[in-house]
Amino acid sequence: MKYTAHQFNKVLLGLKNGSRTAAATGTPVDVRGYSEALIIVTAGTFLADASVVIGVIEGPTLTACTGVISGASFDAIVPANDNQQHVARLDLRKRDRYLNIKTAVANSTGHVAGVVIVLSGAKNLPTGQTAVFDI
Repeated sequence: MKYTAHQFNKVLLGLKNGSRTAAATGTPVDVRGYSEALIIVTAGTFLADASVVIGVIEGPTLTACTGVISGASFDAIVPANDNQQHVARLDLRKRDRYLNIKTAVANSTGHVAGVVIVLSGAKNLPTGQTAVFDI
C-alpha cells in the first residue's frame, strides 16, 4: 500500500480551541490499535498573567479516563510562549485504551488553546479516515 498520511494516521480533536478562564477537559479518544500519539497544543493569545498546564490522562473506559500519565504534560504555557504550537510524543504500547486532555489554570485572566491528537502506527490499514481532498 502506498503511504498516504490520511490512511496511515488518524487525526482527532483532543480539546476544542476556545477562549477559557477555567480548567477544561476534552473528550476521550480511543487509541486501541495504534502504537504512538503525537499531541499538538495550539496556543493562541494568553492574557497578561495567564498560565495553563495541559496534561494527558488515561483510562480503561470512556467514563473512567482519570489516570494522570506521569511526565505527560505541557507545563506553564504563559504569554511568553503563547501563539505557537507545542508538540510531544506518547508511546501507546503500555497505555490504557482511552486518552483525554485536561487543563489546569493558574489564574482566570484568560487564554486560548486547543489540542489535536495524531495517532500513528496503526495495526490495521487504512485507518478509515477520509481526506477532504487528496491531490
